Parts: sequence; structure tokens; C-alpha cells
Amino acid sequence: MIPSKSKFIKELAMLPELKGNVMSVVFGENPDLIISSKSDFFDNVKHYYEKCKSAKTEISLSATEEKNEIIEWLDKDLRIKSVRLKSVKGFPNSEIPYGIDFCDKDGTPTSMVILGGNATGKSSIYDALEYIYCNEIGEAQLRSFRENDPDRFNLFLEHFENGTDKTFCKVESVDKSFDIQNTPNIPDAVRSRINPDTHFISDYDVYENGQLNYQNGTDKSFHNKIAESIGLKGLLEFNKHLKAFIPYGRRKETSGINSAAKTIETQEKLIETTTKSISEKKGQIDGLEKNQKTNPEENDIKKTFELLSKVRQTNVSFSFEYIRIENSINEFKTAYNNFISKQIKSIGLNELQFLNLGLELLDKNEDCPFCENSKLNSSELKDQTNKRIEKIKELNSATQALNSTFKDLIEVLPYFVNQINNLKGTINRELSEIEENVEFNALSQTEVSFAERLSEILAKDLFVEINQLDSNANYLSNKNQYLFQLLENNKITISTLPESLKEINDFITKRSDILFSIDETIRAKTQSQGKSITEQIIELKKEISDFESQINQAKQIIQSEKKKKEEFEKERDLFNEIKESTKVYEKVVSQKVNEIVNTSFAPIKLVVEEVLEKYFEFDNRNLELIISKEPSEIDEETGEILSEIITAQIKPKNNSVKPQAVGKVLNTFHYRLFSTMVGIAIAIASRKNTGINMPLVLDDIFYASDFENRATVETFIEALFKMFKDFTPELDLQLILFTHDQLIFESTVNVLTEIDILNENKIAFGKLFPHPEAKELNGYKNLIYQYPSHFSKQSLNRIFETK
Repeated sequence: MIPSKSKFIKELAMLPELKGNVMSVVFGENPDLIISSKSDFFDNVKHYYEKCKSAKTEISLSATEEKNEIIEWLDKDLRIKSVRLKSVKGFPNSEIPYGIDFCDKDGTPTSMVILGGNATGKSSIYDALEYIYCNEIGEAQLRSFRENDPDRFNLFLEHFENGTDKTFCKVESVDKSFDIQNTPNIPDAVRSRINPDTHFISDYDVYENGQLNYQNGTDKSFHNKIAESIGLKGLLEFNKHLKAFIPYGRRKETSGINSAAKTIETQEKLIETTTKSISEKKGQIDGLEKNQKTNPEENDIKKTFELLSKVRQTNVSFSFEYIRIENSINEFKTAYNNFISKQIKSIGLNELQFLNLGLELLDKNEDCPFCENSKLNSSELKDQTNKRIEKIKELNSATQALNSTFKDLIEVLPYFVNQINNLKGTINRELSEIEENVEFNALSQTEVSFAERLSEILAKDLFVEINQLDSNANYLSNKNQYLFQLLENNKITISTLPESLKEINDFITKRSDILFSIDETIRAKTQSQGKSITEQIIELKKEISDFESQINQAKQIIQSEKKKKEEFEKERDLFNEIKESTKVYEKVVSQKVNEIVNTSFAPIKLVVEEVLEKYFEFDNRNLELIISKEPSEIDEETGEILSEIITAQIKPKNNSVKPQAVGKVLNTFHYRLFSTMVGIAIAIASRKNTGINMPLVLDDIFYASDFENRATVETFIEALFKMFKDFTPELDLQLILFTHDQLIFESTVNVLTEIDILNENKIAFGKLFPHPEAKELNGYKNLIYQYPSHFSKQSLNRIFETK
């Protein structure tokens, strides 16, 4: 029995020849890892590789993995007894489903040839049946319908925009019931063995099979077709992805390493040249400082420059906008006035609870529940109580708004005062440093005057009281009222705040101008003698400072790039390690997959070969088919055959001519027809191996294949029945043939009424109605007119002639 992909991969991990191979453990633990893209292979595998490498993992097979899912399906009869459908492609939604019965009067499934013109729903029925049995739709694939949408087939079957949940199709077979909403109805493991897609043949299959390559191991090869037919599709895909990854040359890490190394080299060169420049400039400074000590004037200039530099570094700023104070004050006043207007005699929460309780009691009493002697009736009492409750709620809301605006204002005002205090302190400290240097006299006078102005502002009642709020008993007893009154009493001070803020900003601008003027004055004094020693030293020190900043920045870049380089190197080494491990693993996978193909190939080879040769006989072609295995991969060092592919060739019988490629001997028409017969031969082999009896459903393939004449059609149909009878005599063939071509229909009638192995009860002929003409019958709307089984070929032909 062919193992599942999961079981196969886990068994591989336990082989002695793969002991120590980490990739075998990675896939053994994670058989469903996504490796379909070679570029994503490494990213999806590396985490598991490192984990398995650092831990000793034991791979084991559970009882559920050993269980063979196909056992319960063996020998099942899946021939169709009836189909019911609605809201499927061309069929609209309907209370009563549309349908076809494929049984005789005894309830036994029969073959049926159905003639249906365009727009009768022929393809809709076929597509629904194909989806139920195969979990795919050839027509959708042929048209590339929504290729990347996982729900593509459901959407393809949807009737306009009815919704896929409304799509209805149920199939009753002899042993199983199928529902399109439960698709896949046949488990994957079973589908891979019975190959339902080879039992459903449409224009898509004729085209796809016509692309088969009979001599190479491509995706669309005879080898793959055979391997898939024996349940190896998953393993073949897995092996293909392993092979694709091995030659993959990933550039991401190498590019990253090279880029980081180049950056490090550049930055190290920058540090080297900059360090040399710093050393030279420090030597120049040493020489200048020796000369400076012997020159008192230079000393004064040096001290002035140093003081100027220090003053410039002093942070004299004032970041505050008047709009902030204005908004806070206005919002507080509005909230306070609103609160005052809503104040009522209230005992707060207790009173609210009392009133709510009264409302509840009023529902049970006509009179006041407390005094029981009110002059108001129950309705008036409720109205008055509700009004009282609303007033309390309004007051509570006003209180919350007041508290919020109070909190904001009590933060803004002290912050403003602190800002002024800080600025005043900064000015006073600067005055103590510059007062003895005559070059700074203009700045000293300006700052003294400005410091006095700040003192005047801080001495105003509003700001004095703001500073003392926490010790003010009146404020502490009623904060909102006190603050409101304080604002009302200092309206003039508040109104002059914009002017005060402008004075502060003007001072900051004037100070900056004075400092610039001082700098110009000092430089003008030394201009006649060229640059002073102090100026030269200052410039050199600035250059050194800039160089040191560049070196620090370069060192940070180097550290960052070294870390990146290490990460890329680690990733590159891991990639190469995984690649080598995969190379060893893939060789064993290929060998084991080919062993399974070889073991399973023998029985299917006999059937396929014999079926196709019989077909050549029916088609009067004196050809011999040769199916064999050819080496596809050989070890260059040892000459060992690593893998083989199944090939097919043709040669004339009784002729010494060497076998030729199938595509060379057969013309286009016969090549496609032969390839279609390959699928049918595989279907026969699947029936023989599993005993599962599937219907054979054909949709317009004769028209699609452009059959040359009636004799070809008749030969093909006769060959079908005789081959199915010869190879699986115990399984009655159910052929369901849809055609829109009356000539094809008549040809089929001709051959089926003359085949000795068929009796009139095993084959039916019918014509498909457009769904609006369907008549209700036994709980469904019957879609076909079935010609009576006792009608002879001549009778049917006469019917067509009269029509």
C-alpha cells in the first residue's frame, strides 16, 4: 500500500542513512511546511532547522497515521442514481430542485446519452458533478477563472450573485450520498487512488492530455500522470520542491555582507585620516598657546572669546503662548457660571437615591409613598420627581466640567509664573558673570533693565497670590469661588499679559543682536593684525571638535555594520548548511519515491499498456506501444542511477524500426485522442486496483476533439465499453455522455444499440429540456425526455428525421 506523504516523510527520518540529517527531522516533524517557492524555502525552514539541530527529536508514527483511509471506500459503487440541483450556474434558485434520474425501473444505474442544445444547462450539470467527485472544475481551469482565489470553484458554480451558500446539488450514488456543500465529498487519500478526474472528461481534459510529454519528466509528463494515478502526487510535488531549492543561489546574505564590509572599510579609512588631522591640529594649538602666554593682549581676547562662547550657550528662552491662558480662563469662568446657575438645595447622592426609590414606589401606589397624603396625583408626582432628578443630574454634569477646567487653569497659571521666575534667575546669573567685562556693558545694562521689568510683573497681585495659594485659608475653603473672584479682581493684569509676553520676546531678540555686536567688535579690533592667536586656536578647536564628532559617528556606523555583517554571515552559513543537508536528504527522497513508483508501476503498466494497444487495434492502427523506465538523473562520480522516469514510445509492429516518440508518429488529432485514452486507461487501472466503481462522464469531447467522422466516434465508444468489460468485468460501466451535436448523438445510438455486451436496459437515450420547460415529477423538475428503452436504433433515427 502506498503511504501518505506525511507517513512517507516520517519513515524517511527514521532511516539509518539519514541519521544525523537535520532536514529529515525538520520535515519529519513538520511534513506540511510550505516550500513551494525556492525563495521562501529557506525563510520557512530555518527556524525549524535550528530548533531541531539543538534538540534531540524522536520521530514516531501514531496509530492514526498508520490507518489507511481508503479501506472504508474499497469496492464501493459510486455510479450515479440521481442528481438534484438548483442555483447552479445556469439553473436559478427554485423551491423544487431540477433533476435527472439515471436508473432503470428497478433502481439500477444505467448509462445514458444526453442530447442538449446550447443554453439547456448541459455544462452546468457536468460542472456540478465534476466538482462533487473531483473537487475541481476543468472548465474553470481552462478559462483561468480566479486562479488565486481558494474559493474559485464555488464562485464559478454560483448562479449570478445568489451566493455560494445557495448553490445546491445532491447526488445519490449506489453506496454514497454526496452534497456539493460538503465538498470535498471524497477524501484526498481516496481521490489520489481512484483518480476521479480521469473519469470526467471534457474539453479541458482533451486539451490538457494533449500536452503530455511522453519522454521527459516535466510537470505535464506521462511519468507524472502515472505517478499521480497511484497516489504519489504529494510526494512528487515535495521532491520537486527539494530539487528546485538545491541549485538556488541566494544573494541576499552575500550582498549584505559585501555592503557592510565596504561601509566598514570606508569608515575605518575616514577615522584613520581624521585622527591624523586631529593630531596635526593639536600640535598647531600647542605652538599657538606657547606664543599666547607671552602676549597679555591675546590673553584678554582669549578670555573675552571664552566668555562670549559661554554666554551664547546660556539657554535664554520663554516658551509660552497667551492663547493658552486665555482659553483656560474663559473655559473656567463659563463652567463656574453654569455651575452657579444650576445649584439647588441638594443633599447629593442620598437625595438622588431617595427620589429614584420614590419613582419605583409610585408604580405600585396611587398616592405619595412617603406622606400618603399628597395633593398631587400619581402622574404629577412622577413628573415633579423626574424634574428634580434631572436638575440633580445637570448639577452633577456642571460640577464635573468645573472640576476639569479648574484643574487645567490651576496648572497653567503657576507654570506661567515659574517660567518668568526661571527667566529672571537665568538673567541674574548671567549678569554676575559679565559685569566686570567692559565689552559686555551694553548687554549688562539691557539685562539689568529687563530683570527689573520681570520683578514688576511678578509683583502684581495676581501672581503674588498664585504663588501663595497653598497657604491661603480662603482659597482652601472654597477653591472655585476664590479663583473665580481672583480672576475678576485682576482683569487689567490679565489683559496686559500679551504686552508682557511681547516684552520678553523682544528682549530675547535684542540680547541675540547685542551678542552678535560684541563678536563683531572683538573681531574688528584684531582685524588690522590678521587673525589673533585666540581666533586661530578657537578655529582649530572647532575643527578638532567637528573631526571628533565625525570619528564618533564613524565608530557608531562601524559597530552597527559589524553587527549586520555578523548576522548576514550567520544567515549565510545557516543557508549553506541547510542547502547541504537538503542535498543529502533529496537524494534519499528521490530514491525512495522511485522505489515506490517502480513497485507500484508494474501492475498499472500492464493495464495501461494493454488498454492502449487494444485501442490501437480498434482504430485499425498496426502500432506497438512500449512503456518503460529511463534514467533521468545519474551520479556523476559513481555512475549510479539516482532516479528514473516512465516513458512511452511507439513503433510499427513486425518492423525493425526503432521506437519513436509518440508525438512524432501520431498526428495532432490522434495524439490528443491517444492522450485522452491514457487518462481512461488509468481510470480502468484504478477501478481494477481498488474495486471502486466510478461513472465515466464525457462532456462534448467528440466535438471538442474535432472527430473526423462518424466511424471514429463509433470506434471510440465501442472501444470504451469493451475495454471496461475486458479489464473490470465485475464492475458495470456507467457511461454518461453529454453532447450538443445531433450527429454525435446518432453515431452513439448506432454503436450502443449494436454492442453485444449491452442490453436495452443498460443504456438510455434522452434529450435535455431548457429548465423553464421542466415538468415536476416525483418531487423534482425533470430535465430530460427519456426515449423508451425498447426503441430500436431505427426508431430513434426516424424520430430525428421527422424532427
